Amino acid sequence: MQKKSHIQPQSNFILVEIQEVNETKSGVVLPESHKGGKAEVGTVKAVGVDVENIKKNDTIIFKNYNVDDVTIDDKIIYFIEASDVLAVVK
Repeated sequence: MQKKSHIQPQSNFILVEIQEVNETKSGVVLPESHKGGKAEVGTVKAVGVDVENIKKNDTIIFKNYNVDDVTIDDKIIYFIEASDVLAVVK
């Protein structure tokens, strides 16, 4: 059995796993133009200690023009700044 990695982002950073769907859980349909564009939808995997109003497992819409990514447990995870979050999907 492979051990799962645990990463704690620093200060105002968030770890996000990208969702490959065009519709969010709450029914928000995203246009095709969002792919490769300026916004992405993802699931929050961890938050830094300075992040407010966003928690693990939230679905968020965020700007993707200034992200750093890493592969962890065969999944691509983005490190984003909290200020790049456009919305939390409820």
